[in-house]
Amino acid sequence: RGGGVERMKAQASFAMAAIGSGLILPIVSYLSWGSGSFLTNAGLHDFVGAFSPYLLVGISSLILAWRLGPRTKPGPPGNFTLVGLGTLLLLSALPLIVVGCGYLIPGKGYFGITGSQSGLGIVFLNDFMAFGGGAVSGAILAYWKRNPSFAVLGPASGYICCTALFDLVMPWQAFLVALPGP
Repeated sequence: RGGGVERMKAQASFAMAAIGSGLILPIVSYLSWGSGSFLTNAGLHDFVGAFSPYLLVGISSLILAWRLGPRTKPGPPGNFTLVGLGTLLLLSALPLIVVGCGYLIPGKGYFGITGSQSGLGIVFLNDFMAFGGGAVSGAILAYWKRNPSFAVLGPASGYICCTALFDLVMPWQAFLVALPGP
């Protein structure tokens, strides 16, 4: 469930998906990610490329919430087991995706998408520290709120908080940035 997609007609949802993914996302990705982006050349650093989808999803969710109004009833109960398994699969794949966001030049080193020199070890370690920071605060929130969803989704939110800086910061800094994620 997105910011209102469950309340839209099918045709409007299909049109929004086609325009969003076929037109707007490539433009926002070009503007915000990679060494050819003028925003990157002006100092923006986005290692994993998460700014572009999060900008698109966040802005479209705000517009949908504004245009569709408040929800009239709570959503259907989710299947916690499937959410947990899906999150586990996602978390097991993310380190490989993160490492794939850079490139290795033999004899030179590992470079991020913006051309910044880093190391495979620091990128990999920062990924797991982000999972750990999100897991710690997610577990605390799960206990405090009596809602296990925080514990399950905490590592993913810690990862999201750190996507732009995996190749730049020390592991303890990635952990601290990921703590407020959940």
